[in-house]
Amino acid sequence: MNRAMQMTWPCMGIIVMVGLTAPAWAEDPPSKAPGELAVGTMEVGLSTGYLLPWQMPSGHTAKQQGAGAFPSFGVVLSETLGERWYRGQIILGFEATYFAFRGPQLTHGSGAMPKFKYLFTGQDRLRPYMEFGVGPFFEDIGGVLTRFQRINFSTMAGGGVSWFWKDRLALNAGLRHYHFHYGGAGDRALGANSFLPFVGVSYYIE
Repeated sequence: MNRAMQMTWPCMGIIVMVGLTAPAWAEDPPSKAPGELAVGTMEVGLSTGYLLPWQMPSGHTAKQQGAGAFPSFGVVLSETLGERWYRGQIILGFEATYFAFRGPQLTHGSGAMPKFKYLFTGQDRLRPYMEFGVGPFFEDIGGVLTRFQRINFSTMAGGGVSWFWKDRLALNAGLRHYHFHYGGAGDRALGANSFLPFVGVSYYIE
């Protein structure tokens, strides 16, 4: 009998706790617009693509091209803004850049930039976006552009589409334009322009 009572009291305690917390479990989560992310949601992403030269200024001998990898982190700063087709949310974050240039010879480049992203509401799981960033860029030029400084700047602008395969997991694809500014080259430092088609994945943490 005593043993039965010893087992009964803990069971009753569990039942009482479940009864007290059940209303909270039954409550609906805060309502959000279709495709909207909660403010403060963190985005952890990784993208990869291939850099292709475009409109190289005369006098530049380094028509760089090669694969790149871009880990990133961002935070949703706003609820849905705007109306109609331009409805979307602002994501501000940080992205690291790495390139393995294959032409005209093997060199490496790396950098970092703050990144602004505008994620359109889109159609449910399919959400287009625009992004922009600028930051320092270090290139191991290996004698290809010996007139230029090793620490330069890169500017990135582009757009893409996110397909939310799961509620917190999105597959991304898009196109970026990069401009590499090589300082210390005098009036001829017009920079180098490149396009980058890319694919990637983002995981959102609320």
